Amino acid sequence: MSIIEHADPQGIGAALQRAVTQLRAGLKPPNTPQLGGLGPFAEIALITPSSANGVLALHQLALQGPLMRVSPWTPGRLARDLAEGALLAAGHQPAPERWRLAAISAILREGEALEARYREILAQPGWAVSVDQAIQRLREAGVDAETLKGMADARARLLGGILEALEARRAEAGLFELPELCASALAGPLIGPALPATRPAGAIILGDLTLPPCLFDLLKAWLAARPVIEVSVPPLHNVPAAPHGLRAALPPGAAQIYAAPVSEGSLAALKAHLFTRSATRAVPQDDEVKIARTPDEVREVAEVTRAVQAAIREGVALDQIAVVLPDPKEVVTLAQRLRAAGVPCAWFTGPPLRQTAPARLLRAALRLAQGNDGVRDWYALLRDPTLDLRARLRPDCVQHSPLWRRALAQCGASEGAHLREALSAWGARGGEANRDAARGLRCALEQLEPQLQRMAIPAPLSEHARRWRQFMSQWTHNSTTRARLFSLLESWGDPADEVSDAARPARAELVDLPAAAAALEMALEEMPALDGRLTQPRVLIGSPMLLLGGAFQRVFITGLNEKRFPTQPRQDPLLPDALKVALNEGGARLLTSAEHRDLERRRFAAAVSACQARLWLSAPRFEMIEGRPVLPGALLLDVVTALQARPGRYADLEHDDLLVGSRALSAPKAPIDALGEGERLRALALSHPEGALVQLAHHPIARRLLALHWSIAQVARGAPPDAYTGQLDPAWVKIPGMDGEEIDPKLLARLIEDPAEFLLRDILGARDARALQRHGLLDRWGLERMTLTALEAALLKDEALLPAWEGAWAEAVEAATRHQRPPPQATLEIAARLATDKASAVLQEGLEVYPLRASEAAPDPTLPWRLKVDGLLHGGHLCALEPNLKGITKPSALPSKRLSLALAALASAQGLDLVSLEGQRVSLAWDEASAEPLRQRLREATARARSGLYPITSTRYALRLSGEVAPRALEEEA
Repeated sequence: MSIIEHADPQGIGAALQRAVTQLRAGLKPPNTPQLGGLGPFAEIALITPSSANGVLALHQLALQGPLMRVSPWTPGRLARDLAEGALLAAGHQPAPERWRLAAISAILREGEALEARYREILAQPGWAVSVDQAIQRLREAGVDAETLKGMADARARLLGGILEALEARRAEAGLFELPELCASALAGPLIGPALPATRPAGAIILGDLTLPPCLFDLLKAWLAARPVIEVSVPPLHNVPAAPHGLRAALPPGAAQIYAAPVSEGSLAALKAHLFTRSATRAVPQDDEVKIARTPDEVREVAEVTRAVQAAIREGVALDQIAVVLPDPKEVVTLAQRLRAAGVPCAWFTGPPLRQTAPARLLRAALRLAQGNDGVRDWYALLRDPTLDLRARLRPDCVQHSPLWRRALAQCGASEGAHLREALSAWGARGGEANRDAARGLRCALEQLEPQLQRMAIPAPLSEHARRWRQFMSQWTHNSTTRARLFSLLESWGDPADEVSDAARPARAELVDLPAAAAALEMALEEMPALDGRLTQPRVLIGSPMLLLGGAFQRVFITGLNEKRFPTQPRQDPLLPDALKVALNEGGARLLTSAEHRDLERRRFAAAVSACQARLWLSAPRFEMIEGRPVLPGALLLDVVTALQARPGRYADLEHDDLLVGSRALSAPKAPIDALGEGERLRALALSHPEGALVQLAHHPIARRLLALHWSIAQVARGAPPDAYTGQLDPAWVKIPGMDGEEIDPKLLARLIEDPAEFLLRDILGARDARALQRHGLLDRWGLERMTLTALEAALLKDEALLPAWEGAWAEAVEAATRHQRPPPQATLEIAARLATDKASAVLQEGLEVYPLRASEAAPDPTLPWRLKVDGLLHGGHLCALEPNLKGITKPSALPSKRLSLALAALASAQGLDLVSLEGQRVSLAWDEASAEPLRQRLREATARARSGLYPITSTRYALRLSGEVAPRALEEEA
């Protein structure tokens, strides 16, 4: 039984100091110099679950005084130090990080070790990862292939065959992993001066962690050879010891020093009674423990950021604040909020590495190397901002790189095989800038293609990783995220291994590029993108176990909902609990899913133990996307139980004083709680509208928006144009068609319908992003547009109508798919059949049409406009094909979208004939009475354009905010 020494209230640093002093005082003099020194200079090992926990604990120990020769160790580091040298000397090599997964993928693909009924199933993508995890647990638990193959369970026999084939490959390659390390370490000396891990004269255990059984055996033997003290931090001591974990490895009679809480309020009560139900009276409410119920997970992150911001305003040091994220999915949202608030952070949990810029570039290169060499894929690689073209290409090659998008879009190639020839032809058709852009683009392709082709050669995973590092070294700048990517790739093999493919030993496992790329995708998803160090004065963002060993004034724990924290236990599909129990009866030590609850409690207790002053616990009430209510987690109910001295209920978490944040407000009520300048201005506008206008007037973007809003309001009131009401000096811009050149009737119609859109679209060149999206061949609008285009082209051709239609349809399809991958033949046949059916009514009508080309058509001789007219003439009327003629009875009833046709008819013919795809026809004759209103509108639009005034006259205009309705005065004017 452990000897529990109750100390006076003290922090973790004081408890560690007392443990070190007690260990050194108990050492006997000078008969054991192999223990690395005696007395006050004896070396002491601090064993923690992770190296980060050791660093935090040493920081707290350093605050107590100059204690020398206390070194942090983890169980994994002990195993490597004790055995790796001996294994290397014997000719063995450490297995690269993804070797086992690659070998299992090859075993499943070849299927020799599998029963026939499993081969096809396990060859499917995704099974290799599950098999890899099951095999790892079995090996670390000491289960061999013969034991598995001798069991009645079919899954056990399957895993036994795979394990047997894997061990054969391991023996052939001479590789070792954790089980081999532990076995070699147990066979050697555990105490003495030879290795750093054998020198400590005593050890301190801080925290707890479930270990692989083989590593647990090694740690237990190592601790038995020296005196050990456990430093117990509340409330971690209330949770049972982890199965074959750090605390379970303590030798019998090991002393225990209890790091009692410093405070005496609700936080101290929580640490003393969490998970015990031993409290006899409720704790008075204070500000040491705050339970917050936020509307959803997004606003939860925002409210945590506001609380961090408030703590900084109170004077709390940055490195005394920690935010716990049990769910790494919220990292991106939290990073955006903290960046807006200007809070410097050290990220020890982060988004997947695949979301970083270097990883995105490497994945784009691998897509091309695997044969996905469409124009879009090449553009994604060449225009990636991480690609450093200037480092490899001559300055004249990248001078016109902004034109590469145009070159790829207009060259006509859809695959990379014909890209260079198409670029040469495109450059020859254009001017000097186009020729230089095409030449530079070809130069980039010539530099990239050989490296991408070499990536496709099958090789061991270490060789794939070396090729990828070489590519990234040549084409990207050095950065923190690239260094982390390189660290991942270097773990797949020796970074100094530069041997050729011919000299590589045959025992190395060859992997094709798709399998290697799939392994990379999984690794990038598993590895977080971290940033920062524990020694930096920044707010710490990490997982719950990371805080163990530290002491923070403010700790914020988020996501305390069921299935988030605690997470829901799941059984392994290949290694279910029933099979684990059967193996455990034979001597194995495999953990079942029922032991998952204590693991989650251990994680939560580790985070709570690091808090010294104020603890924030938050749980959203709804899901942001689906809007469904979510339940608080069992851990939060355990907190309520410890504070109220009775079993916690859901009703205890529904009080109004626990609600934090609001969905109804886009900004906090107090500007001081705002995150970033934009939210602060909104909060100021809500609280002090008069002062907000002054603040907005001094913000550069807001000032421009206010000026625009004022201009629109002045125009709506009918105020005369001046320098402050949106008038644009005509000398500043060139108005199309104003100097007498030919103009498309659509542009002139747009000037009449909506001068503001004419300014943005036709003068300034702005485009609505939605209008740039292409319609598919089978989409209703895309099919109608192509049918009308082909039908007009067929009617203008001087040949029989049916052959003309077939040729015109083929031309329309080619134009629509010129810059896209060719659609399937079945899609083309369906689209052709539907288009022919739509056009049949017009084709059977037998219209007598004649080409009309009037290059100098003027709708009003007194105005400068000259229209480009190229259409169909029928009986003196301009003939146009339209999909829908509903409601068209007279010229005044023409919808605004057909105003351009009316202008063309007014200028070049006696009237306008509209023919629908269903064969309907509407004839509108022009006379002076019907033409004069249109000419009057044109004269008014011309006068406005000459004065530089472009008011908004439509309810749907480009500058309109979402949900905003145009002023009624503008609607009436339209």
